[in-house]
Amino acid sequence: LNDFMFKDLLESMALSNPHQYHWNPMKIAIAAGIQNPLTGTGPGSFSYVSGKYKTETLVFHYYRVHNSFLEIFAELGLPGLLIFCAILFTLMKETLRIHRNRVLSRWIHRGFKIGLITCIPAAIWDFGLQLPANLYLVAFSIGFVLADKTKEKHEQFESRRLTWAYCCTALAALAFLPGTAASGFYEIGQYYEKREELTSAAKWYDRAIKLSPGDDRFTAVAGLVYKDLAYEDFKPELFNRAMSCLDDSLSQYPYQAPVYYARAYLYSMNTENRNPDKSRKSLEQAYTLN
Repeated sequence: LNDFMFKDLLESMALSNPHQYHWNPMKIAIAAGIQNPLTGTGPGSFSYVSGKYKTETLVFHYYRVHNSFLEIFAELGLPGLLIFCAILFTLMKETLRIHRNRVLSRWIHRGFKIGLITCIPAAIWDFGLQLPANLYLVAFSIGFVLADKTKEKHEQFESRRLTWAYCCTALAALAFLPGTAASGFYEIGQYYEKREELTSAAKWYDRAIKLSPGDDRFTAVAGLVYKDLAYEDFKPELFNRAMSCLDDSLSQYPYQAPVYYARAYLYSMNTENRNPDKSRKSLEQAYTLN
C-alpha cells in the first residue's frame, strides 16, 4: 500500500514533469468535466475526447483516467458524479443496518464493506471501481440491499437474499460480456501476430471488431495487419479491408500517427487505386502528429 499509493503519489507530485499516466489524464478529465458540467462527454467517451486536449505535454492517447471519480465527472458530468457517490454512500449505510440476527448476511456485508473501503482510496489513483471484478462485488451487494427492502419474514429468507444478489451479479456479467469477449479475441489476435501468423491474427481481430465496433484499438491493429497481408499478396480485397479498418479507427480517434502512415502506404502501393496526393496528405498528417 505504501509503495503503490503514497510513495508513487509523492514522487509524482515532486516531479517537474507531470506523470504522463496519472496526472495528464486527470487534467484532461477535469477540463472535459468543466466544459460539460451537466451532461459530461458521454458514457465511455473519454478515449475519444482526450485527443481534443492534446498539447505539447499531453501528447499520448489515454484510454482511461487513473481516477474513477474524475472519469465519471468527465463522462457523466457533476450530476453523474453525485449519483455515483450517493450509490456508494447508500451501500455503506445499508451495510450498517443489516439485521444482527442474520449471521450469513452479516458477515457477507462486512466483507463487502471492507472491500469497498479498500477500493475507494485506490480509486483516487486508479480506475479500480470500473473494473468488472469490483463492479460484480457492487452488484452483489445491491442485490442484498434490494432483498433486505422486501422485509419478508420467512425461514428461507437467507437463501432468497442470495438469489437476489446472484441475479444482480448475473445482470452485471451480461453487461460486461461483449466487451470482455472482444478483449479476449484481441489478445488472441496479438498472440498470432507475434507468431507472424497474420491471417489468423486478422480473423481474431475481426471477431473483436464485431463485438466492439467502437474500439479504435481493434480497428487500428486490424488495419495494420491487413496492410501487411496486402503487401504480401497484392489482392484488392485486402487493400480495401485494410483501408476500411484504418478509416474507421481514425473516425473514432483521429490522433494516431502510425495509422496515417499506414494509410499513406496503402494509397501509394495499391496498384488499382493508387493516389499519390492522398498518400502525401496522410504523410503530412502523420508528421504533424509525430
